[in-house]
Amino acid sequence: MEELNYKIKDKSECIKEITVQLPWEKVSGDLEKVYGDIRRQVQLPGFRKGKVPVDMVKERYGEEARQEMVERVSPEILKEVLEKENLYPAVTPSIIDYDLKPSGPFKLSLRVEIMPEISPKKYKKLKLQQDIHKVKREDVDKTIKSLKENNPRLENKEGPAVKDDYAIIEFSVFRQDRKIDLGAGNRRLLLLGEEGFLPGFDKHVIGMKKGEEKEFDYTFPEDYQNKQLQSETANFKFVLKELKSKNLVSDDEIAASMGLKDSKELRGKINESLENQLRSSSENNMENEIIRQILENNKFEVPPGLVEKRTSEMIKSMENYITRSEGDPSEIDHKQVKKRAEREIKAGMILGAIAEKEGIEITESDLEKHKEEIKKQLSTEKSEEVDKYVNRNAVLTEKVFDFIKENAKIKEREVKEKK
Repeated sequence: MEELNYKIKDKSECIKEITVQLPWEKVSGDLEKVYGDIRRQVQLPGFRKGKVPVDMVKERYGEEARQEMVERVSPEILKEVLEKENLYPAVTPSIIDYDLKPSGPFKLSLRVEIMPEISPKKYKKLKLQQDIHKVKREDVDKTIKSLKENNPRLENKEGPAVKDDYAIIEFSVFRQDRKIDLGAGNRRLLLLGEEGFLPGFDKHVIGMKKGEEKEFDYTFPEDYQNKQLQSETANFKFVLKELKSKNLVSDDEIAASMGLKDSKELRGKINESLENQLRSSSENNMENEIIRQILENNKFEVPPGLVEKRTSEMIKSMENYITRSEGDPSEIDHKQVKKRAEREIKAGMILGAIAEKEGIEITESDLEKHKEEIKKQLSTEKSEEVDKYVNRNAVLTEKVFDFIKENAKIKEREVKEKK
């Protein structure tokens, strides 16, 4: 583009403001094209579509036309500047301001965010701590107890309902003699003693026998998910359709349900699983400490637009999860999410810079090992399924962490669990 005059002002390490000037003659034709496009689309009283006088179009749609023209020509202008200056935007550049008048040159101000130049330092010889956890017999016992409690044998019961029984009820709800719907049907499975359905509801079931009916008034909690029912009172009518007692199964039965030979093999598998969990937790703690230290040693700015984008993605994901769990998305702390987003981005950038500086790359062997781990997790040999979960960034990140650990001073510490 001829006669393109521009200036670049550094607003910060990652933000540049580009001011461009072009002679009016270079953009007047683009503006006339926009007016022509608008004229073909508009229809005003007394004029057929496409027949409105140009002067009238300019008078009524002048501001819209100028904005449209700026949006059309900006990408080409920006592309030329970026190529000349070897700049690579981290996010989509934005228009700050413009001045478009026939009496003078076309002036355009743009905001461009770029990635910072990082020269990583002080990432070798870090002082780290490796927590060593030992799995105890009581840890295995506790896990087996939990498995038995969460996978009981349910047997039909004829006597009165008591705490820890499972009850299946069918119910109807009325407000002011009008039947209302709570959603998810009118049949519920209740574990008596827990508030999974409605707080305090199970107390009305305790003492009943199979086939009995009951009617009572219930006041919904003030934070109930249906805002129209919050703190409102309704009449419940329900029948106890089935009642089942919970009986714990044996260790061997738990083992059989998991495809294992006996309780001895069960204990071995649980011990191995707990060791893996503790080892993984210890590794995660060490890697978090590595990130903390290298970010402390390497201060750099992150493009704000990148942080905002990642923050928005994280909040949306959290909102979806909380909504599915029938929680309140308004309780999300946006400031804390933004801090996490910025830290994640910084961590990725510094680890990437270390990989580049040290020449750390992903090999075919690394990918094959990664795929084998995915196969174990998914219990599949289908390559098309495995390929969906291949994460090259995760593989590279793991290699960088391994490099940092190999060059660190690691002190092992045996952790004694609190009783």
